[in-house]
Amino acid sequence: MLALIGTGYFWFGGGYDRYRNDTLLGSACDGVLAKREARAILGDGPLKKGDDGNDSVGTFAGQDEDEDEGERSLRVRCSIRRDLEYNAGKPTVEASVAVTVSGVPARGAADSPFRELYSGMPYGLAPAPLGHGWSGIFAMEDDGHRGGTEAMTSVVLDCADTPNDLLVTARVRLEDITLDNADHRADFARVATATASKAARHWDCDARLGEDPTSVGLPVNEEEYVPVRDASGTCAGVPAARPAHGRVGVSRAWESARGTAPYEACVVGDEDGAHGRYRLRALYGPYAEELRYVVAGQGGVGAEGPDFDRERAGRSDVPQLHFWWGTAECGAGRQRPLYTAEKIEGTFADRDRELRADPAYERRALAEFARRSAASHGCAAPTTP
Repeated sequence: MLALIGTGYFWFGGGYDRYRNDTLLGSACDGVLAKREARAILGDGPLKKGDDGNDSVGTFAGQDEDEDEGERSLRVRCSIRRDLEYNAGKPTVEASVAVTVSGVPARGAADSPFRELYSGMPYGLAPAPLGHGWSGIFAMEDDGHRGGTEAMTSVVLDCADTPNDLLVTARVRLEDITLDNADHRADFARVATATASKAARHWDCDARLGEDPTSVGLPVNEEEYVPVRDASGTCAGVPAARPAHGRVGVSRAWESARGTAPYEACVVGDEDGAHGRYRLRALYGPYAEELRYVVAGQGGVGAEGPDFDRERAGRSDVPQLHFWWGTAECGAGRQRPLYTAEKIEGTFADRDRELRADPAYERRALAEFARRSAASHGCAAPTTP
């Protein structure tokens, strides 16, 4: 009788749910998911695997100099979400955590089962640098709307004494909160940083780790522009331009703080451009490799893509990928970054009047943007078109 009572208490008193949650969280992403930080988002209720994928392929090369060139790089994905019980008298607020750990650079990309090399390539307005000693970024998936409930944090681990690194990306969704709250942003970011610390130990990546994030900057949104001449972050030094002869004018800038983030962006435009007219980007490590991979996939479809290995600067005009680009040397064993400038198509104002890009302005803006970014990352003076 006592045994039955004990079993009933364990089952109906929440003991089984806690046991199941611990097992699910403890085994997620090959055991490197940060349990405490994920639980802070997901709560103590019943959890289940999410729909974003839960799998593991490839290996992390580490310091193995005899690796098989045809072998795939490490790619581990896990996602967990609340198992909502409607009409059960329990909270029904949605919450989920999805994490990806990837080996960098990617090997076996040609036969990769994924449509992208890495998870976490932001696009749009500038993400915030993660800071706190981490090489990472914090972005909002709703293009910067502060009322959003989804955030993405990516961290690059530079493994010492080996050309192979790790990229850890965490996507966190939580209803009924606002990312205006700095505590929420820090909670979301710690899922990525704590997982990155466990991943470094698990795969013997002797990387320099940052500190526990206690505050994370808020990514810029479309209402937070500054005059170009007052830009002091990623848009610092980018020139203004007067509209002339049907070409785009530049008077406003959307930027983030300048740091050593692996992905930097600056968007500039005029008073009619809801989200800017030109986008400048600095891509390091996996982000540069991702763009090379995407361009290579588009090459041959109406136009040949640039040869990023042989060339140092130029123009890409493969379908849907039209941009000026340059690069820089960042030290032995480090992949060259890519610096890009492109005209943003499809803004609200463009529906009424089509404004042409100014190639000369794009090249001038790219040269100054790339120069400052390369200097902040300890790279040599960049080559631009």
